[in-house]
Amino acid sequence: YSFSLIICPYLSDGLLRGNSSGLSLLRANRARTWQMSLLPLAALVHLAAGLAHASLDPAKAITQYVRQTWQAGSGLPHNTVMAMAQTADGYVWLGTEEGVARFDGDRFTVFDKRNTPELRNDFIFSLLADSQGNLWIGTRGGLTRYSKGRFQSFASPKGLPTESILALYEDTHGTIWIGTSGGGLVQYRDGSFHTFTTTSGLADNTVYAVTGDRYGALWIGTHNGLSKFSGGTFTSYRAADGLGSDDVRATYVDSAGTVWAGTNEGGLARLGPGGFTRWTTKDGLSNNTVLSLYEDRSRTLWARTLGGGLNRIVNGQLVTLKNAASFGAEGIESIFEDREGSLWFGTLAGGVTRLRDGPITTISKEEGLVSDSVLAVYQDKEENVWIGSDQGLERLKDGRFT
Repeated sequence: YSFSLIICPYLSDGLLRGNSSGLSLLRANRARTWQMSLLPLAALVHLAAGLAHASLDPAKAITQYVRQTWQAGSGLPHNTVMAMAQTADGYVWLGTEEGVARFDGDRFTVFDKRNTPELRNDFIFSLLADSQGNLWIGTRGGLTRYSKGRFQSFASPKGLPTESILALYEDTHGTIWIGTSGGGLVQYRDGSFHTFTTTSGLADNTVYAVTGDRYGALWIGTHNGLSKFSGGTFTSYRAADGLGSDDVRATYVDSAGTVWAGTNEGGLARLGPGGFTRWTTKDGLSNNTVLSLYEDRSRTLWARTLGGGLNRIVNGQLVTLKNAASFGAEGIESIFEDREGSLWFGTLAGGVTRLRDGPITTISKEEGLVSDSVLAVYQDKEENVWIGSDQGLERLKDGRFT
């Protein structure tokens, strides 16, 4: 049954129908026949004028994006997704605890040590799609490169100091940098490996993260400090310099050139002209152990913390997302943005979830409504929206409910 209809001034040829399941959009197609899209459990739907944005709209709550999840039942080899990347041919690759999966938008193709001998271990720590169209796969059992349909394995006898590959990064010159567990930082260029360790000036031989800035410097997160590698020389920063902890698990250089470091039990640190600025749980951070950082195209910085917490920083403001735990059984493991602007979250035991923007935004109890059962909707001349529900009357004005 329909309880109400509203013709929105900002919608040229559409109707909203309110019922016990929420609101439905009815829009005429070119043949002028009416088509209905039912939004189950929706409460209030705002219709955007244009198509989906190139990236996620940072003004929206995480519950307002279009969401889709894939798990082992959908073809993933394992529900824990440790790393993600997209190659030049458009495929999305997902590294799991039981091999790497290639996703074409419809189905998964799985590569593991049973069908791909060049993958010497199925536990995938890191993935990198380089500028030449190659995919680099860091595992517990060495490094593998996928190029032009063929896999090639690199292990300790071939120049790597250890087989546990934790991080991968390509610099502006096409050099591949490899962070290892206990073996230091490895440079791969022109078919040869060169290793940097503490004897070279690196802060520690366990390297969790590698990134680079616009000046060509590398920023390396290690078990004993943040190292900067520039001009052949290492400079290291530790807790005594304002980091909050010597154990640096994540590094990132954002689009403005700012260096960020996520630490173990020391919070999130940003390096500026005056030194480090820190965010901890006292400032709203979900946990003081920050495990990964990622900036999307809308310049939102995402910070994943221990225990599955998810935070984002928009225009310098930190927001902790309360619904992140719903992505997976035990939280988020990896974050990645594809070329279409969709954001992917690899989870611990919950598969992979993709969030994308769309022309329809849902507003429900999670965003402030007192009830998800909307019976009537009206917009007055002052552009206030009035919502009648089984729990009373509400007014939406300037983004706030009364």
